[in-house]
Amino acid sequence: MSDTIQKKKLTFELLSDPGLALARDMGLAFQQPGREPLPVPAVYIVGADGGIRFQHVDPNFRVRLDNKVILTAAKTLR
Repeated sequence: MSDTIQKKKLTFELLSDPGLALARDMGLAFQQPGREPLPVPAVYIVGADGGIRFQHVDPNFRVRLDNKVILTAAKTLR
C-alpha cells in the first residue's frame, strides 16, 4: 500500500481491506456459491471531521464508478 502512495504521490490517506473483514461487516461482500467472496465496488469520501461526505455503492460487482465522477465529488467537497 505504501508503494502506491509513494509512487502516485498521494496526499490523502488510502485505506484497504485485503481480508474483506470490514466489507463483510458492512454487507459489501458479494458471495457466489463455491467461490471466494468479492468486494462490492464502493467509494467513500470522508471529511476531516470523520463524516462521510460522498458515497457510492453498486451491488453489481462488475460496475465501477467513473474516476471523473470521484474526482468531481472530491473537488466539490473541498
